[in-house]
Amino acid sequence: MSQIKPSLAIISIAMALAISGCGDKNPQANFNADSGQHLAGWDLAHKTAGTTDLESCFECHGDSLEGGISKVSCTQCHLGSAGAVHPLNWGQYAYARHKAFVNAEISATDPSGTSKCTVCHGPTLAGLGAAPACATACHLGGISGKHPAVWTQYTSHANYMKGIGYAPATCSTVTCHGTDAKGVFLSGPSCFSCHPADPTDLAPVPDKHPHNLAATWNTTPKVAGGHGYYTINTLNGDISSCNTSICHGTGGPAPACNGCH
Repeated sequence: MSQIKPSLAIISIAMALAISGCGDKNPQANFNADSGQHLAGWDLAHKTAGTTDLESCFECHGDSLEGGISKVSCTQCHLGSAGAVHPLNWGQYAYARHKAFVNAEISATDPSGTSKCTVCHGPTLAGLGAAPACATACHLGGISGKHPAVWTQYTSHANYMKGIGYAPATCSTVTCHGTDAKGVFLSGPSCFSCHPADPTDLAPVPDKHPHNLAATWNTTPKVAGGHGYYTINTLNGDISSCNTSICHGTGGPAPACNGCH
């Protein structure tokens, strides 16, 4: 008997300490022990706590962060993993990969395919915390339109640019046409593919024809600086860049070349 009692006492003390430790709230967790939830604003602050002391989350959310005693998995919001907000296959190209993801999510219960996006970008996708508003950040024509809704045809962007004073801030971004207007991988093409302006003259880029030839462009064809001289000496006679559906080709807004030639 004398050997058993001390053992029981030690076990009891150990259990008491364990229970006491388990009941302590995480000092960094901004946690309300009465409601069993984090306090308001924790969704925005948890990234810092998670990156500095991730193990402090294990007590409630489990060692794999798949729920634990809280029954709340981090991947309910983090689509890639506990440490990745977006799906892993998006890599550095979230701006290009998210369209296919949204289309795949469309269903009878999620007709827009954006229910998993609203957790971060807000219930109306108008932005929430660090996540930007979809419409004002990239989709100028609404959630499903990358260009303004008034752009019913390719010529509409000219009026849009005139309206904003040729300040291409909404076009020349790292996810659209590039900060240098030379295009972005998997996204917007180079503005210079249609506007053959001097690439060193980045803002604005309103000229249909080369900037440095504007004064003499419509002169007699073979005069230096004229469009004929340009096509012969710069394009080597290849006028395919002129003969397109958005320029002088069939259906294009520019006049037919045979109107003068």
